[in-house]
Amino acid sequence: YKAKARLVAKGVTDPDQTTIRAEAPTLSTMARHMLIQIAALHKFLLEMGAVKTAFLQGDKEEESRDVYLEPTADLRTKLGLTREDIVKLTGSVYGLRNAPRRWYQRVRRDLIALGWRVHQLDQCVFAHIRRR
Repeated sequence: YKAKARLVAKGVTDPDQTTIRAEAPTLSTMARHMLIQIAALHKFLLEMGAVKTAFLQGDKEEESRDVYLEPTADLRTKLGLTREDIVKLTGSVYGLRNAPRRWYQRVRRDLIALGWRVHQLDQCVFAHIRRR
């Protein structure tokens, strides 16, 4: 048995809560219907997946922000910290206000690097056209 732990921050305590951009696009109903219709017409295979740890898959861009957390009692013990010590966040953590936006930007960048294109009308629709 292997135990797992995740550090979660309270988004309301994000120091940049009022100034940082947090919006991320979501698939519109019209785009979803369009995809299903095109797939049915051309007999395309549609695949869908869920990412369980989406907001933990960020990158090191958080290092430029000054986000500090109060460690839990267990973390204090493991790291030998006092009650006055705090820790600086050096990566992504679930709960930060900009987590949805950062995750979308990462997925978009990675898909484009793999040859996918972003639809002009819906930023959540990506197409990969294979030449025969």
